[in-house]
Amino acid sequence: MSRDPRPLGVALRSITLLAGPRRHLVEASDTCLRDGFHSYEPDEGIRWTNGNSGLPADLFSACSGPLDIEITTAGATQYLDEGVPLAA
Repeated sequence: MSRDPRPLGVALRSITLLAGPRRHLVEASDTCLRDGFHSYEPDEGIRWTNGNSGLPADLFSACSGPLDIEITTAGATQYLDEGVPLAA
């Protein structure tokens, strides 16, 4: 069980936007990663998401047409299902 009280999604290392021959690399240290991201952790070279992250729109401003997004992660978390039934 993790002692980290933050809601965690995935530990992000980088995001690469691929549009034809164009590549744009966004490292975990990039300060544009704010919405849904925790602070950069330089010792590990990662930035955790909170499980509901969004990429800034200006990352896509130079893109037109099909785009692939490649996400490099360093890990993910698992949460214990405490067996609480959902209200009907």
